[in-house]
Amino acid sequence: MFGNFIYFILVLLIYLTYTPSEQTHFSGAESLALALLLSLAFTGFVRRSFTRIEERIDRIGSARAAALFHSAQMRGAVTAVAVFALDVYGLNLPSFLIDWPFFAHVPTLAAVVFLALFAGHLALVWAFGFEAYRRLHPAAGFGRREYVGSHVSFSLPVLIPWVVASGLTDALNALPFTGPKTFLATTEGQLAYFGLIMLAIALVGPLMVQRLWHCTPLAAGDHRERIEALCRRAGMRYRDILSWPLFGGRMVTAAVMGLIRRFRYILVTPALLDLLAPREIDAVVAHEIGHIKR
Repeated sequence: MFGNFIYFILVLLIYLTYTPSEQTHFSGAESLALALLLSLAFTGFVRRSFTRIEERIDRIGSARAAALFHSAQMRGAVTAVAVFALDVYGLNLPSFLIDWPFFAHVPTLAAVVFLALFAGHLALVWAFGFEAYRRLHPAAGFGRREYVGSHVSFSLPVLIPWVVASGLTDALNALPFTGPKTFLATTEGQLAYFGLIMLAIALVGPLMVQRLWHCTPLAAGDHRERIEALCRRAGMRYRDILSWPLFGGRMVTAAVMGLIRRFRYILVTPALLDLLAPREIDAVVAHEIGHIKR
């Protein structure tokens, strides 16, 4: 799932490095029609990829099928990035959108539209892959909507900081006086602005992410006491230990979120606590603590 971060960062870079131009390869109608055909071809490709795996699961065994499933997911995501690049650079779709006065004044919204387009293509990968995932993990116990939703909510935090920073820039550029814009055009202004954004992310980011991921405080009990004791031994300070319902809580994983101690959270999924032995839980949590303590 962490690969989703890379894909979204890639498409953001693709979009940000594109310069809208009045000279385009096709007319607006032609570009839109070709983009639709690309999306239809992508949909067919992804659907066929996972259908073939579903047809072969019983013959090739779960281990081989799982490897094919992960390959198909990666192939679908990489193809989605390629389709996005074609939409932007080949069909020049941003050049047509930026002609609309509203998007011209708020460029961030235009970027959000294209990021949503890419997210839609990725959602097709997850949606068509769900049936194969369900057959490989019959005890998963959640539906297609929750599966796709978990992927989407997991990926959002990588985009929100940029959207907020870009939106603030649009707001500053829209001000009737030139002082802020002049300051931001300087090296000092850019460094100050970047520093403020990073500070805001460090302070507010963990709170925002735990809401996006629907995390709740881990209930009092043996598991919480054991994790608290482990953190004390490691000298790890944190604000709270949270239950992380990733994929309905059925994914076995943990994480530590937040660089500033007062805004740091330890995340554990219910499946981690239910399926692993106490020493195994200690090992997983200690591994995550190690990322922060290095």
